[in-house]
Parts: sequence; structure tokens; C-alpha cells
Amino acid sequence: MPIIGAYILPHGALSLTPFKYPELKELVLIHKSCCDISDEIKYSNPDLIVLTTPHGISLNTSFGVYLNSVAEGSAEWQGEWSEYKVKVEIDINHSKDFLNRIKIANIPSEGIVGYSDDMPIPIRWGEVIPIWFISQPYYNYSIKPIALPKFVFLSLPRIRLTEPELLVNDCLKLGKEIFEYFNLLDKKVIVITSADLAHTHDKSRLNTVEDEADLFDKSIELWATNPNENENVLLECSKIVTKYKSCGYLGIVILQGVLRQLKDIKEIKSEVLCNEHPTYFGMMVAKFN
Repeated sequence: MPIIGAYILPHGALSLTPFKYPELKELVLIHKSCCDISDEIKYSNPDLIVLTTPHGISLNTSFGVYLNSVAEGSAEWQGEWSEYKVKVEIDINHSKDFLNRIKIANIPSEGIVGYSDDMPIPIRWGEVIPIWFISQPYYNYSIKPIALPKFVFLSLPRIRLTEPELLVNDCLKLGKEIFEYFNLLDKKVIVITSADLAHTHDKSRLNTVEDEADLFDKSIELWATNPNENENVLLECSKIVTKYKSCGYLGIVILQGVLRQLKDIKEIKSEVLCNEHPTYFGMMVAKFN
């Protein structure tokens, strides 16, 4: 079966508890959008989820593939949200096979084992928050429950913070390998990109003038409305992403590497459910079917 869908989900912990911040009205829309995506994923009943994270266990210049059999952790951030916990199985066979494949493709990559391979590898907000939404009781109660599928986790290199433009080509290549490997499996596969946008929005929220961080986030939104037609918009952002400190940018470039393989095969139906910045960083929820 082919890859049946791809999604961008934010990992800002505020999205878990909009009721705690009634003054940040955008959080309600972000939370609802994550719930809607969660329902869609559960309705499709995937066999495997490939999740890229910028806040995992990171190597300096290589992409990481988690190789423990289980991943477990909480969304704890700045001393809060530790009660939001998840535990999922990792598909070891596909993780190892995919790692071997991208090594052959000369994409800098290594396997990552936390402690020992028979213990859970620790995960935090970058992985936990998207998974938590999927794991929760249904927002739309007409959908029958499913068990969480197995996961393949890919972590981004540390140099995403300082030299992201050096990783763009490897990210596009990695996306191509994701498509070519997982699209041929006899499984229903979902790709999730854990990503937040610019981290330089006005904290005071008193400045109502559109600033440069808004323009960065809107460029990513423009790309998401028609990814293959607007690929150049996304790639141009590589020149300014360091300035706006978007942790999720390169994960989105990986996703574009997946989607560009469909350019001459099928139409991509994309939708941006929300693109907001209730605090200093932007959070976008989008889907690609």
C-alpha cells in the first residue's frame, strides 16, 4: 500500500492545555485542529507512522534513527506538562532497513540506542505531543478506537540550529528515500512532521503590525497550500531560517522531499487547518492527502 497521508503537527506544550490560557484565544483553534488531525489519522487506521522530530536525541551532523524496541516519555517542558505521557512500539526491522538504505544513499545517518535496546528510549515534547493527540479518546466519538501503530523515529542533526542551509539537499534526499521505501510496503503508512515555525514573534503581543516573523510563517503556509507548485518558496526560506529560529523547518523540507515524488503521479490535496502564534513561536497544523 502507498503512503496514505502526511501531516504537520506542532509540539508547543501550550496546545495541550488551552483552557489554562484563556487570554491566548488562538490556542483553542490549534488544539481543535490537532484533534481533527488526530481523528483523521485514527480513522485511516495506519499500520506504521514515520515521525520526524527536531527535539529528539540528536547527533551533531547526522540524522538519527531510533533503534530501541519501545519509546516512552512525557511532554514535560519548563517543569510543566509531565503528566502527558505516551509509550509506543518502534518497528525495529523497518527502522534498521531504512537506516541501511539511507546510508547507502550517502545521507549522513546513524542508529541511536538509548541505554540498551531492550529498554525504552526516552522521548520528550517533540515526539510526545503529536503522539499524545493521536493516543487520546476520540474528539469525534463516531470513530471506532484503534491501537496505536508502530513507529519509525527520525531525529534531525544538531547543526539544524546553526547551519540549516547545509542540510537542505540531504533533507530532500531523505524525503525521497522515505517515499521510495515506505511507499512500497504492504502497510498503510502515515508521515508526521513535528514542527513549530518562527520563534521570534513579539512576546508582548502588543505589536499588531505584521512583523518579519509573520512573513516567515506565512511563506511556510503558502508552500503548504500547494507544496509542489510552491517548493521554491519553501527552499528560499533556508536563507533566513536561522534568523527566525524555526525548529521545524528542516523537517518540513524532508516532507517536501516526500511530496515532490508525487508531482507527476497524483494530485496532492493539502489543507492548512491553522497557522497561529499565540506566544513567541508559530504553530501550524496542515495535512496532505
